[in-house]
Amino acid sequence: MKQRAIADLHQYQTNAQNQVNRMIGNIARKQTRIGVLVQEKFALQLLYQRNAHYLQQSRGDIGLLEYNRDRLYERYEKWKNKTQAERQNILNLQAQILALQNNPPNQVNMAGIPHPYFDWGDSIPDFLAQLRLDLQNRGIDPNDNVAGPPTGRDNAIGHLRACMRGRTLEWFDDEITTKQNWELTNLLDNTG
Repeated sequence: MKQRAIADLHQYQTNAQNQVNRMIGNIARKQTRIGVLVQEKFALQLLYQRNAHYLQQSRGDIGLLEYNRDRLYERYEKWKNKTQAERQNILNLQAQILALQNNPPNQVNMAGIPHPYFDWGDSIPDFLAQLRLDLQNRGIDPNDNVAGPPTGRDNAIGHLRACMRGRTLEWFDDEITTKQNWELTNLLDNTG
């Protein structure tokens, strides 16, 4: 029995030693795990701080971007309104040009004499007197064939055509402008 008791004591001692070794091993593993967790916690804290810094910087950048966007949008609106006003101005000017082309004004020259117009039923002597006075006021000399081009005669013929209206203008273009009228040419050249 004594042997058995000694064997049991050795067994208890071995079991206790194994249990102590297991506990020491568990403690060592836990300490290693704690060390790893502490390192991971430290790394996560560094990442958190860095990300918090980036987040703060991003919020600042967002504020700056919003400010710049607002300023850019204001400038765009200002530019858009300006170009819209310019387009409207162009449309108004085009409408005025169209109105002037379709309804020529009663032009008055510098001497205050209205631009003479002639139509089929108007008095020829009255028109010629007005035309002569208008040419004189404009400084156009129909006898000036030397100054060139255009000569005073060319300017006078062009001015005469600008005075024609309606049926008279059609006749003038058919009989004077588009073909050579030898009688008129001789009269104007003082040879006829």
